[in-house]
Amino acid sequence: MWGKIHGNADVENVIQANNGCGEQDYAILEPTLIDQNITKKVTKVACGEDHCLLLNIDGEVYSWGGNNYGQLGINSKEQQIATPTKIEEQLAGKRIVKISCGSYFSAAVLDSGEVFTWGFNNEGQLGLNDSEVHIELIRMPERVPNLNDAVIIKIMCGREHVLAMNDAQELFVWGENWGGELGLGDRKCRHGPVKNETIGKVTKIAASSHSHISAALAANSKIYMWGRCAGTDIDVPKETHYESLHEVFAHNSKPRIMYKSMTRLPDYESGNETLKNAFEDAETSDLIIEAEGKEIFVHRAILRLRSEYFRTFLQEHWCSETEKFISIQRQSYDVMYAYLKYLYCGNLQTELNVALELLFLADEYNDRLLKRLCEMKIQDEITTENVASLYSIARKLDAKKLRKRCLSFAGNHMSDLIKSSGFDDWDVTTVKEFFRECSKRKLLRS
Repeated sequence: MWGKIHGNADVENVIQANNGCGEQDYAILEPTLIDQNITKKVTKVACGEDHCLLLNIDGEVYSWGGNNYGQLGINSKEQQIATPTKIEEQLAGKRIVKISCGSYFSAAVLDSGEVFTWGFNNEGQLGLNDSEVHIELIRMPERVPNLNDAVIIKIMCGREHVLAMNDAQELFVWGENWGGELGLGDRKCRHGPVKNETIGKVTKIAASSHSHISAALAANSKIYMWGRCAGTDIDVPKETHYESLHEVFAHNSKPRIMYKSMTRLPDYESGNETLKNAFEDAETSDLIIEAEGKEIFVHRAILRLRSEYFRTFLQEHWCSETEKFISIQRQSYDVMYAYLKYLYCGNLQTELNVALELLFLADEYNDRLLKRLCEMKIQDEITTENVASLYSIARKLDAKKLRKRCLSFAGNHMSDLIKSSGFDDWDVTTVKEFFRECSKRKLLRS
């Protein structure tokens, strides 16, 4: 474990607790083995705001970190626990198969399908049905009642809410609901499990201890999201066009939360250091490309291998290996430099305006990988002011990912979009096409 302390907390105590190593350092900046009290193979780790849970191969749970709200479940009033400590009490002798952490609370699923929770309970996130006699916190695991004999097989904790799925693929929710986190069509918090039947059966569920977002993969293979998504409260599960649950959090969390890479590129595309260092190496270069009067030193062999456009160009126009100069007239220096660097390095590091020009170049040069990289770069720069122009470009170039992202962004920011100054510049054709497609994809909220 490793990490850094933020805020006004007691640095020494917190770092001891948070990293699980019992060290006195302010921060551990590199991976460090946690071996105190851990003697069996670890199968899962879950982290909250300032605490961690660990599940081992024998179904035992250990905890460490902050304990102000009893989130460690060890029946102690100590505010910090520096090393992994086994949770006994009600879990003694029981086999745990799933664990999850909310911001300041924890949850565990037994092999019997029962659910136990402990920690902070300000919004009913422990699911104990205590709305009349409210219990603020629980320092040891308590069984969640009223699941109607449901055998829970998956559980995911949001910041202050919980999603659970049983073996019949039914979805149960409870806890905070001020942003629509429970997807029940209202903003009322629930202090006990409630079945959410809005999207029918589900096969996967997702939530994060640092966000108010909920997501699920339904049995119809559609991904739905609800809660506080990119600043917009969605209180009924909304069908999305994302391809994975990870994308929901990558695009809608603040801060953006994800644990799986969004990059789907072959390993070789990243290039190696030798190839990267060869770019702009005048000593080994056998070809110079000029754009706007500026020179870029490159290598014929690399251009032929990495670019279909240059392979054809060099074959048709530059058969002689003695020719060492090509003048590019149709592209700016910045765009050509970024493109050639991409051929050597396999990645894209540039500003939005250059990425847009590169998107056109990628379409012209039939470079599908570059086109995808440009779309990914542009997706992160979408605003209410530019979404219309980006949507038009995406339609023109058949950039499907960018087009979907523009529509999704518009659906979540429709009110701000219509009020923006950029909306006044939309031409009639774009407006019609845009709203027609939003309606078709059910992105317009009534």
